[in-house]
Amino acid sequence: MKRFPVVAACLLKDGKILLTQRPPGKIRGGFWEFPGGKQEEGETLEQALKREILEELGLKVSVGPKLAQVDFDYPEAAITLYCFSCEIVSGSPRALEGQKIGLFLPSEIEKLPLAPADKLLWEKLKRAFKAGR
Repeated sequence: MKRFPVVAACLLKDGKILLTQRPPGKIRGGFWEFPGGKQEEGETLEQALKREILEELGLKVSVGPKLAQVDFDYPEAAITLYCFSCEIVSGSPRALEGQKIGLFLPSEIEKLPLAPADKLLWEKLKRAFKAGR
């Protein structure tokens, strides 16, 4: 199965991490995830992330270093999920695609129903948070 590149943003605001909840009726509806999406033909990972965050949340972001990546096989697609540190350049988060938006402390994320690939990603990210990176 072909593996598709998917990008995700780790957006911190006041010590909390911004996550979005997939709308009911969509695949994995109700699960929380790091905002982002699929890389399109001809885009770099960074360009894809900037585009997705603007489309989903109305935010312009600067993309920082890659924090983690995971491979995950969903029944419908195999993905490599790349998570980058991002900073908001302009705008306030708005739910432009029917999703919910939340800001969570790392301890709160532990209790959320995360999409399976994002759960795997969080396992890697929380180690980095504990190490102070």
